[in-house]
Amino acid sequence: MGTVQHDRAVDMVIAKLRRDFALPSRAQIEIRAIPAREWDQQVLAVEASGGYSQGEWVVISGGRSFLIDLTDPARAEVEAASALADDVMDELNRPWPELVTGGVLETQVDELGVAVWSHSSGIACPVGYLQQALGSAGLIIAAR
Repeated sequence: MGTVQHDRAVDMVIAKLRRDFALPSRAQIEIRAIPAREWDQQVLAVEASGGYSQGEWVVISGGRSFLIDLTDPARAEVEAASALADDVMDELNRPWPELVTGGVLETQVDELGVAVWSHSSGIACPVGYLQQALGSAGLIIAAR
């Protein structure tokens, strides 16, 4: 297990991802995470990893897994949301999340150190609030 601090941080990241990716096409796809140190015990490593830090976790969603480092939670949220958005784009065969006015939101850490979905037009919202803020306002094209 990770430290209590990292356990809480990963719980928050996973909760945000679940909210943003609560899409009809992903209804049966679980998003979860395990400490990277435990991952090596569950999956035979192709290469020796040299060990993982307490802050490194493996996010698992569908048939995909990827590493995030919770020593920088905002960066971890950005990387995880971006990876999952790639999966959604593959499923939909189109850009996602796409603004109704044109353009695609991308994840980044903003100037305040917050993980956000943003577009050069100035539209932005924190990771974890995509559906609640922009989806319910009708600003993004619904994923079907």
